[in-house]
Amino acid sequence: MNRRIELATVRSTQAEVIQRIRAGEPADLTIVAGSQEGGIGRLDHRWASPPGGLYLSTVIPEPAFEPGLLPVALGAGLSRAFRDRFDLEARVRWPNDLLLPRPGGRMGKVAGILVDRLADPGHPAMLVIGLGVNAATDRREFSPELSERIAILSEACGRPVPPSEVEPIVLAVVRSAADRLATAAGARAVWAECRPLLFGVGRRIRVDGSPAGVIRDLAPDGALLVDRDGAIETVRAGEIVVEETA
Repeated sequence: MNRRIELATVRSTQAEVIQRIRAGEPADLTIVAGSQEGGIGRLDHRWASPPGGLYLSTVIPEPAFEPGLLPVALGAGLSRAFRDRFDLEARVRWPNDLLLPRPGGRMGKVAGILVDRLADPGHPAMLVIGLGVNAATDRREFSPELSERIAILSEACGRPVPPSEVEPIVLAVVRSAADRLATAAGARAVWAECRPLLFGVGRRIRVDGSPAGVIRDLAPDGALLVDRDGAIETVRAGEIVVEETA
């Protein structure tokens, strides 16, 4: 089990872990913060991190099989865990967001996942996994624009869900995903479990602002399969927006 360090506030748990490892600190490290002053999301987007959310980064060895599947695998694992613990039906927005239904039926982001790879010559590669969950955050702490696009676990459950309740769930999901991606059979099973939880199948998407086709499926390596005018294309990166209707 990783060493756990808890901080009241930090610029970014992800940046803190990476900085400590690069400074020579042992990599068996998990950092948890009560808030972040400069939380980082995918593509360097800012992750709003007011008190009441869970903000942590933890380190695992790079899985031997399909490491690109890991962000989706973590989202799918959280979806199953939230169903079992809170009776909520969450979906994974490729590649790294977990969505919950909001009043009116629209989906809102309840959690985000960030994976950074650290590799030095002569040493096994490591992955730094950052997870942020809107656990018991006060919606008034978010900007009006952002408040319209997020979900909060406590609101969805109808009861307070403190970060301390969510943390062991998140860490168990990380450990499970890492263990299962250590074998080819485990990676195939993870992929099969992720596919039905993928949000937006049958809907059109835009990639980096341009129309890219219709989501069809998830590739075994974690890429997104998109139908563009009858041809299946693979999307591996970019700013993805799922349109409201197909």
